[in-house]
Amino acid sequence: MSFIALVGYRGRMAKALQEACEQQGHAFKVFSEHAPSELQISEWKDCLGIVDFSYPAVASAVAALAVDAKIPLVSGTTGWEKNNSAKEVYAEAATKIPVVWDSNFSLGIELTCQIAELLGRHIGSSLKIIDIHHVHKKDAPSGTALKLEKRFQEVSSQPVEIQSVREGEVFGEHRLWIEFGNENLEIVHRALSRQPFAAGALKALQWATKQRPGFYTMKEVLGS
Repeated sequence: MSFIALVGYRGRMAKALQEACEQQGHAFKVFSEHAPSELQISEWKDCLGIVDFSYPAVASAVAALAVDAKIPLVSGTTGWEKNNSAKEVYAEAATKIPVVWDSNFSLGIELTCQIAELLGRHIGSSLKIIDIHHVHKKDAPSGTALKLEKRFQEVSSQPVEIQSVREGEVFGEHRLWIEFGNENLEIVHRALSRQPFAAGALKALQWATKQRPGFYTMKEVLGS
């Protein structure tokens, strides 16, 4: 029986991915010494692909596993060093297998990125991004905030200010704020649980199984 390989067992996103697999009827196994023995991966033969939301320190090893097994890799790993981007880390693997990496897999954030592009094209003003997450999040600004900044600056020469806030147990909130003329505009995206990220990652894996080797993001997955 085919299955999806999930990296990690105890983490917040690992749990959300397990729940999403169960809700969608996908069999899964776990690449983690903390998982029960019946869930641990011993044979990669029937694996559809790997979903990894772990840490940069293990990213290369996970990518090597995917290449050896000749299966797609979907990664939501963030917190990269400034001189070591995800695209650079996964470059070699992407020549052999489909690799989908993104800092945020929710549909709402991809739509917010498209709004950031519209603002950059039509409003010649600087953009402020407010990036709010739970106190346990280690990277600041978040990968999502950096993604929004990148998408805006791909079409605009205006500067971007990012303000990061870490408080409580917030799943993730991102606000775009821009002032122009006698107007100002604020766009807010709030994640109400981790399920949108997990569902998006599984959608990305389903899409990746039909793709040629290469490095992709949710922009390609959603066809924008």
